[in-house]
Amino acid sequence: MSLCSYSSDSHSGSFMVIESAFINDYLPQAPDTCVKVYLFGLHLCSSPASSLNSLENLMHTLSLTAGEVKDAFLYWQGEGLVQLLENTSTNEISVKYLPIHKKLGGSKKFANKYADFNSKAQAIISSRMLSPSEYNEYYTLLESFHFDQDALISIIDYCVKLKGTRVGYPYIVAVAKDFASGGFISSEAVQERLASHGEVNDEVLNILKVFKSTTKYSTIEDRTLYIKWTKEFGFAHSVIKEVSKQAKAKNGNMQKVDKLLTTYYNANMMTLKEIENYNETHDANIKLARELTRLLGTYYENLDIVIETYISDWLLKGYDEETLKMLATYCFKRSIKTLEGMNTCINKFYKLGLISNASINQYMEELVSADNKIQVILDNCNILRNVNSFDRDAYNTWTQTWGISDEIVTLVSTYAKDKVQPIQYMNKILANLYDSKITSYEDAKAKLESFGETNKQTSKTSKKSVANFTQREYDKKDLEALFYNLDNVEI
Repeated sequence: MSLCSYSSDSHSGSFMVIESAFINDYLPQAPDTCVKVYLFGLHLCSSPASSLNSLENLMHTLSLTAGEVKDAFLYWQGEGLVQLLENTSTNEISVKYLPIHKKLGGSKKFANKYADFNSKAQAIISSRMLSPSEYNEYYTLLESFHFDQDALISIIDYCVKLKGTRVGYPYIVAVAKDFASGGFISSEAVQERLASHGEVNDEVLNILKVFKSTTKYSTIEDRTLYIKWTKEFGFAHSVIKEVSKQAKAKNGNMQKVDKLLTTYYNANMMTLKEIENYNETHDANIKLARELTRLLGTYYENLDIVIETYISDWLLKGYDEETLKMLATYCFKRSIKTLEGMNTCINKFYKLGLISNASINQYMEELVSADNKIQVILDNCNILRNVNSFDRDAYNTWTQTWGISDEIVTLVSTYAKDKVQPIQYMNKILANLYDSKITSYEDAKAKLESFGETNKQTSKTSKKSVANFTQREYDKKDLEALFYNLDNVEI
């Protein structure tokens, strides 16, 4: 969808026309940003089908945000020069440029409408005369953000008390937009927020003293941060002050304090003791994060995010450094090379109650031992390949679901060597034994002989199936059994 276009009764062509009325009546009072947006949008109107006729291109070219662009077009809509259309479902906007002679209203209309507001604003900012551009900025706030007039007067008064009567209107506009973003546009809401900010002024000044500040009145930005730390995050003032000292030691400021407190909040570290312990272990965790990402064959520039998102949770679950390194190695061998993939595996291990190095190795030995038993069965059947998931499913059905012993399963495999489909044959025979409730090795052998089956295998092969298997170093093939089982674990 094109961003800008002419209305049906407005001029269009291959060249851009800027009417004298715009230059004489509108440009002198308009804010600089609004002028740039209007003219660039007028330029886009000449290429309605171009891919460059977009909000993204306008933002990039003029180095503006989407909000600033929309505010500029709202200003011109108030002047009657454009019609702004917004799709509420997609948040896309389009702008119709109207002819100058169809002006629907403008600065004079607003000046009359807000005559009382103008008098109050000028009385507050008494050291200088308010310019038409400044009034237009306030009119945009009143019209576009739907401020109560008294609410905006309160904000202007607050900014003057904070910065003095020479405060620039861009600062006032920025503060007002901050209020509007939180829904504080009525007189009552603005007064309530200003009161809450006034209540924390002394506490904020106490924090600012850490940074050697001698100001007697804190800024709205600093108070907004402090309210976030105390009300939203829930940190005590004493904790905030100590963290401020940390920031000061690193040549930081209030923004550095905000970054630190956000990190501690996300890590659920709320007391000084918890924070001290967190900082003591942080270097070790950074080293661990670097090693785990190396073992996975991946790279993360911000290792703090790795710690907050993954490692802190793994450590909380009880996994130690060596176990995590072992699991990272296992994951890499199974082509799992992301922290999110490793996290899924760890959650499955955790559900199985496997946390320590020893418990995971024991579990691995059992799985590898089972795979070796299955491999013997395949060898007996003269099937020359490695164990796969189908073999494991069949083996689990025979031994776990049907409860047939390994000895009997191995015995039956020695009868299957010359069969066209050995595994299918074993399924048939073992199902018959299960239905006949045969559980002893001798009864199973007698049953097979009653079928007229002949065992051509040696006893040595059968002994191979029950040999103990112990292994500490696992290769990619061995790990298939482990991850096959993990795939069946739901989390």
